[in-house]
Amino acid sequence: MNRGAVAMAADSAVTIMSEHGHTIYQSVDKVFALVDDQPVGVMIYNYAEIMGTPWETVLTLYRKQGASKRFDSIDAYADDFFKFVDGNTELFPQEQQDLEYLRMVAFLFGAVAREWDSEMRYAS
Repeated sequence: MNRGAVAMAADSAVTIMSEHGHTIYQSVDKVFALVDDQPVGVMIYNYAEIMGTPWETVLTLYRKQGASKRFDSIDAYADDFFKFVDGNTELFPQEQQDLEYLRMVAFLFGAVAREWDSEMRYAS
C-alpha cells in the first residue's frame, strides 16, 4: 500500500456451503474489479457465494448495470455496491432468501446438537 494504490492478493481456496456441510475448492478467483476502467477492486474472503449465488456473478451483474458510474471515494463505491446487493430480488428472489435462511438455521441447530452430544459424552 502506498499513496497511489493498494495491492490485493489472495490464496485460491474457497468454501462453499451446502446442505451436506462445507466444501473447499482449491482454485478459485478471489480478486475482481468492481467497476471496469476504475482502480477499484473487491476481494472475496472465505465463502465464494451469497445466498447460493456466486460472488463472481453478483460482481459481473453490478459491473454491467453500473458501467458508467464514477464516484469520488471508495466509500461511495462500497455504498453503491451494497445498495445493489441489498434487497435485490432479481439476484435473490424471496423464495431463495427463505430457503437460505432455513438452511442456515438448520446448519446452526446441527452445530448446537453436535456440541451438545459432545458435551454429554464427556459429562457421562
